[in-house]
Amino acid sequence: MSTVAVLGLGAMGLPMAVRLAGRLAGQRPVRGFDINESRRKLANDAGVDSFDSAREAAAGASVVLVAVRNDDQLTKVLFGPKGVAEILTPDSVVILTSTVGSDSVLTAVDGLAKYGIALVDALRAGAGDLLIVVGAEPTAPKAAASTSGLRLPQALRGLADSAAVPVCAQLDHASNLETIRTGVAAGADAVLVDGSAMDYEANIQLVRSARDAIGDPSIVLEAELGGLAGDEDRAFAMKAAGLTDPGQVADFVTRSGAQLLAVAVGNVHGKYAGAPKLRWDLLQNVAIRTNVPLVLHGASGLPAEDLAATPKMRVGKVNFNTELRTGVLSVLERKISSHRSDGENLLGLLGVWQATVRGFTEASRDTLSGHAAIR
Repeated sequence: MSTVAVLGLGAMGLPMAVRLAGRLAGQRPVRGFDINESRRKLANDAGVDSFDSAREAAAGASVVLVAVRNDDQLTKVLFGPKGVAEILTPDSVVILTSTVGSDSVLTAVDGLAKYGIALVDALRAGAGDLLIVVGAEPTAPKAAASTSGLRLPQALRGLADSAAVPVCAQLDHASNLETIRTGVAAGADAVLVDGSAMDYEANIQLVRSARDAIGDPSIVLEAELGGLAGDEDRAFAMKAAGLTDPGQVADFVTRSGAQLLAVAVGNVHGKYAGAPKLRWDLLQNVAIRTNVPLVLHGASGLPAEDLAATPKMRVGKVNFNTELRTGVLSVLERKISSHRSDGENLLGLLGVWQATVRGFTEASRDTLSGHAAIR
């Protein structure tokens, strides 16, 4: 049986290890390591087997969470004389939860890659619920079924289970049953079963078939009713189209078994052609016809005050994508020339990328909490 290792049992690592041990009890052992003997004793007392070296703790581990304090400790725990890189198998995943410099992260990525080991640099942003979304294309079953294709959702599952707040890993926009089965097996605990391009009855049947294919009733299924304009992967300016028919909502939810319902109420995937105009009357009409939470795709570009008001209309989940990609590409466009002049400084450019993502995360949190709307 493979194990999970938590390396670094400080203020962040110890709670993660204890939570994981409780969640995975009877499924896979959780082991810990810390240079401080008192932290190891606390972990042992809480039910986490702890060891004197990182290598001992990580023996047999398929997922390793690293929660050390600084860059030097990161290097030692991975590549030092008693480091873990040499003893992990090529299909293992290392999840970095430590706040270390971007140079150290990239060094770790390169070093682990020599052993065929993937690294996930886990960004954190304050307290609250987290949603980790794993994208999927209808043509993805072969990739998802491969060892390398499963690494990301497996890594995200490990990160989700170790978090101190509730975390959901969702397989997004999937319409192929094999993709759905594979994604759930890899760790997704929610799926957007996207039959919005199909006719009404086929959409219902796809969601029901996904439930049958998954089998596990604890997996949350989201469905989409109405045809959202745009492309999930490329952001072109679009006008809203294919609005949700409120008269179909109750029947669709009942017969499909969807637990979340994505709606088309003036929102689009990608960029808005002109000022976005949500149909509040339509959203309200949909909301009164179902008890399941509604989902608003295409949140990028919507005014902060609109987003802050949506929970009153039963919206329980919003999706951001275009805003993040636009921000990253814009900053790269501005900065790439100076970083090329600076000796092809790729590490510095990646640091700028990472800072942009962190800024987006913080701004999104403020928007959804309503803070951005009242500034």
